Amino acid sequence: MPLIKKGSSGSAVKTLQKKLNAFKHKLALDGIFGPKTDAAVRAFQKASSLKVDGLVGKNTAAALDLKTSGGGTGGKKSTGGKGVQLVDWRLAGYRDKDLRYREVFAPYPVKYKRRQKEYKAFEPFLIAHLAMSTNATGKQRKTIREKDARVHKTYKQLETHAKAYLDRLTECHKLIERYHALEKNGKIVDALRLSDEILRLDKDHKAQHTQFLNLMVDYDMAHEEQERFQAFMQKEIDAFLAK
Repeated sequence: MPLIKKGSSGSAVKTLQKKLNAFKHKLALDGIFGPKTDAAVRAFQKASSLKVDGLVGKNTAAALDLKTSGGGTGGKKSTGGKGVQLVDWRLAGYRDKDLRYREVFAPYPVKYKRRQKEYKAFEPFLIAHLAMSTNATGKQRKTIREKDARVHKTYKQLETHAKAYLDRLTECHKLIERYHALEKNGKIVDALRLSDEILRLDKDHKAQHTQFLNLMVDYDMAHEEQERFQAFMQKEIDAFLAK
């Protein structure tokens, strides 16, 4: 796939839009790379720790599982002897993706712990304000509890899925190492059997990839909502104390 950028059009752009919509974007599938598609690409690049330039080149296409010329994790088949065709699994693709997404997830535990610490420090002032303020409502109290619960729930979902997803990537590139060793030693039947297992894991990890990024988006939204609500309540407390 050639470089896709703002101003591009055609079936390749339409495929790109479908891929981006899997990550909770709502793009029209018109095959036109306009401002909305450009914004969605940049948001995806930022979430995936890629260079944010709006250009869909080799790295962005690989992260979206778009077919590229010379990209991907499974390549052309190679002859394994006696006419048997073996898949040329590309180890580098899995190893790079494994490392990249470990880097993508790494800030989240720190971010979650910092948010919890900040909220726990603020909570006593909030409870005291709600107890003293005649303007405080049951709805506000419920909203506070719900937002705190959502931050915790979405992070735990992300944490659990991230571990499973990253473990699957590690498992894949270890199997590919074994696969190439078997092929090199002429153990074609064993290599073919292992290839079937790699194909199954490859299919599973692509579905997990989409869910992984969606869960990151869910947590980021919950985190930001709680921060905004805390800032709003802080203003109310400041105004109450100023009276």
